[in-house]
Amino acid sequence: VFGKVTDTMTKSYNKHLEPYKCISLIFQKRTFDIYIPDEQDSKFWMPGISFYVCQAKPQLNHPNYTTKI
Repeated sequence: VFGKVTDTMTKSYNKHLEPYKCISLIFQKRTFDIYIPDEQDSKFWMPGISFYVCQAKPQLNHPNYTTKI
């Protein structure tokens, strides 16, 4: 998912993070939270991660799908 939606990303020590630079991969038992500080890098990584997640789990290829992997 994109944005500050996981428990980790919404903690007070992460309040300075810009939501459009946050990515979380949500698994059944944990999350993998990523912050990409450089705007140019985030424009590269966001579509790349989305592409590979959708290749691995085609049913996730929906803009509002946020179920755990």
